[in-house]
Amino acid sequence: MDYCRLANIYESLSKVSSKLEKTRILAGFFRETLPLGLEKVVLLVQGRVFPKFVGYESGIAARMMIKAISKFTGFSPMEIENRLREKGDLGLVAEEYVEKRKQAVPSAERLTVDKVLEDLRKLAFISGIGSQNRKFVLIGDLLASAKPREARYIVKTILGELRVGVAEGIIRDAIVEAFLLRKDMSKKERGKLRDLVDYAWNITSDYGEVARIVKMEGTDGLR
Repeated sequence: MDYCRLANIYESLSKVSSKLEKTRILAGFFRETLPLGLEKVVLLVQGRVFPKFVGYESGIAARMMIKAISKFTGFSPMEIENRLREKGDLGLVAEEYVEKRKQAVPSAERLTVDKVLEDLRKLAFISGIGSQNRKFVLIGDLLASAKPREARYIVKTILGELRVGVAEGIIRDAIVEAFLLRKDMSKKERGKLRDLVDYAWNITSDYGEVARIVKMEGTDGLR
C-alpha cells in the first residue's frame, strides 16, 4: 500500500471530531487493507510503530528533528524554529519545507507503508558513535521520497505527536464494524462482539494482530 493512502486517512480523521465518523472512516479503510497489511496500518493510525507492549522509541526529540529537516531541505535551523513558533506544529513545518524543496528537486519515488514502518523502526535501534548522523540520513531518505503531506505525518509519527483522535476504543469499534457487524444485529449482539474483540486484545495487547485474525477467520479466530 502506498503511504499516501494512509496519509489521506490521517487527514480525513483529523477533520472530524465525531467518534462514530472516525470509526466509519477506519472501518472502510480496514476493509480495503490486505490481511498482512492490517497489523501495520492499525499500529500506524494509533501513531505507533511497535505494539504497546514493546518499549522501543525513536529517540528523536523536536530539536533533533529540526536539525534533520534543516539538513535535508537546506533551510537553516533558525528559520525552521521561527516557522515552528508561528505554526506550532513541526509536522506542518516539515510539510511546508519539503514542498519548497520538491519544487526545486522533484522525486519520482513512491513511499509504501512497509518502507515507512521499516525505517521508523530502524530509528529505535540506531545507537552508539555517529548515531545522530545515521538517524539524520534515515529521516532524510524518508523525506526525500515523501510528498509534502506524507512528510507531515512521518514527522508527527516520529515525534509521537500524530493526534488524529484515534483511541483504542475507536480501533476496536472499527474492527467490529469492518468485519463482524450485520445490520440486523441487536444492540446486545453488537456489545458481545465488542467484548470479544476486547478479550482478544487483553490476550495479545495488539489490535493489529486482532484485526488480521478477525479479517481472516472471523469470530472463530478469537475464541
